[in-house]
Amino acid sequence: MSAVSREEPHNVVTGTTTGHVLQTAEIHGDVHLHTASPRCTPRQLPGTARHFTGRERQLAALSTHLEQAEASPGPVAISTVEGMAGIGKSALAIHWARQNADRFPDGQLYVNLRGFAPAAAMQPGEALWGFLHALGAPHDTPFLDLEAQAALYRSMLAGRRMLIVLDNARDSDQVRHLLPGSGACYVIVTSRQRLTGLVVQAGARSIRMDNLQTHECAALLGALAGTDRVATEPGAAAELVELCARMPLALTILGARLADRPDLPLHVLARRLREARLDTMDSGETDVNISTVFSWSYQALSPAAATLFRLLSLHPGPDFSEAVATSIAAGKADRLLDELAHVHLLEERPGDRYGFHDLTRLYARDRADDHPPASRNAAILRMLDHYLHTCVAADGHLGSPWEPFTLEPPQAGTRPETFADAGQAAAWFAAEHAVLVTLVEDPVSSSSHTWRLARSLVTHLDRHGHWRDFVSTQRAGLAAAHQVADANSQAYAHRLLARALCRRNELDEARDHLGRALELFGDDITGQAHTNYALGYLDVCAGDTSRALDRTTRALTLARASGAEVWEAKALNNIGWCLIEAGRHAEALDYSKQALTLFRNLDADPDGLAHTLGCLGSAYLGAGDPEQALASYLEALHIREQHRNFYTQATTLRHVAAVHRATGNDEAEQAALGQALLILERLGHAEGPALRAQLARLI
Repeated sequence: MSAVSREEPHNVVTGTTTGHVLQTAEIHGDVHLHTASPRCTPRQLPGTARHFTGRERQLAALSTHLEQAEASPGPVAISTVEGMAGIGKSALAIHWARQNADRFPDGQLYVNLRGFAPAAAMQPGEALWGFLHALGAPHDTPFLDLEAQAALYRSMLAGRRMLIVLDNARDSDQVRHLLPGSGACYVIVTSRQRLTGLVVQAGARSIRMDNLQTHECAALLGALAGTDRVATEPGAAAELVELCARMPLALTILGARLADRPDLPLHVLARRLREARLDTMDSGETDVNISTVFSWSYQALSPAAATLFRLLSLHPGPDFSEAVATSIAAGKADRLLDELAHVHLLEERPGDRYGFHDLTRLYARDRADDHPPASRNAAILRMLDHYLHTCVAADGHLGSPWEPFTLEPPQAGTRPETFADAGQAAAWFAAEHAVLVTLVEDPVSSSSHTWRLARSLVTHLDRHGHWRDFVSTQRAGLAAAHQVADANSQAYAHRLLARALCRRNELDEARDHLGRALELFGDDITGQAHTNYALGYLDVCAGDTSRALDRTTRALTLARASGAEVWEAKALNNIGWCLIEAGRHAEALDYSKQALTLFRNLDADPDGLAHTLGCLGSAYLGAGDPEQALASYLEALHIREQHRNFYTQATTLRHVAAVHRATGNDEAEQAALGQALLILERLGHAEGPALRAQLARLI
């Protein structure tokens, strides 16, 4: 075995891998030869968490990655364990390593790289020196540069079967020099950052850490505080789990607090947690303090990403799109969102959306107080303007029959979305449904935004059968309209709330609101027309056909006087509907045909046209003409499919089934009812179970 020649042009480190280690290095032209040192078998793993719970899927994934690497020898096997602060990455890696230590007879190396800690992140060279000494390199080994250290490290690992745990890495660059050169070792890297570089360049396999399952949380809390104690207060225990957002670190802190205070009832701790969630999770020790642990990730952000992180906490949730983030930021947000997602301060959600973990949202909201009130308020207004202007644009594509309202220009920096067609608009409503409902019901929203948003949501909510949200948003819209809007807009709000209440068969309250709308509309003939039309609809729902005819005839007279042809067509068709309910099908046909002619000429209200065709179908069927009835229903169905009016698609399909039943076509009847059931179940509609029972009786 020989030393390196003086004439070699570069720094070289060589060594043996069996029995002894021999090092040489060329430093300033002089070769220093070190004596051999005994080969060591390091056992550096820290102790595992005493109450480690669950994580079967992630533990199995670590084992699978290793087994797949063993089955196909090649480059060193690397698994990355990624996730937000406090989610249990290190605990998982160490627990698995302890369980599988005997699979690595040449030892285990471990280092905390301090990638996200108040102290400076560990430099790769510092970690390498620690590993080299653990592997048997003498402590008086001369200084080597980073590449030379890495070369010696790889040499000393060659032929060894070892586990290497690189904990809390900041990024791929920090660990690249710590990777073995052979396939006999297994490396586990944990990080709050996505280690895409290791995946691309070193073939690493990623494991994503998420919240514990509810039963795992209960087991962890019981292990820490006592299972009997948790069993005594199951409701409070469940609340603690949810308030901790099923995060292991938060649960561990609370469990330890309960263990220290055996006299502290769980419901008392739950109340404290509701009142001051992050403060209650302060253990008094830096490494196990939720806010402090989050701060290490936050402080590593670029200034622009940190600003966006704070401002996004003002969004009501549950998630948001890049387009909304762009308006909140008043500028491009794609790279900033990527930065936040890479360190798991934001979660990527399906449909190209983003969201906060519950506790990171609380932390971000606390940090938002660092902004001057004017800056926060401007961001909120941009967000509200984004949703309002986009909602109005989307509603315009759905063929909404409601009268437009005045809309001021959006705040500077707002980037409302636009749509090419009704399909895109309907998809946007579906994606933003929960956000829009929350915004309308959120007291933080300005009243001027609230009543306009509520009004713009009517078509979407009505078509999809979201009756509960329909009522709640219109209640909020009415309250907001009475604060800031004129009498006409207030009347409209009463009218729309009455429509929503009718959908839930709350007819008495609906009648009260329509009466108030009549008063507020005053001399507005068009408003009087469509309110009388609505009262006629309500009377039909209540089974008072005679009164419904009187109301709807009044609506027709007012609509013709005002020149509002849409409401004239609606009134004509509703007279036809009233006559159908009274069994006067031939007369109903005449009125509905007049309405159909008006709607076709107007080409402005697809819902009204489809409803008229549906009434014609019922009139034809009642008059003994099933062929014409089916043709009318199918045309109505086609229009409702085009405009993605899902709930009324199901209703029309049930009418189609009625035609098939009347003609004795059992197979076609069952097919139509089956399609209607699929729609109702996809909507999660309350009418689904009854229709399923009806269909079961036919099969």
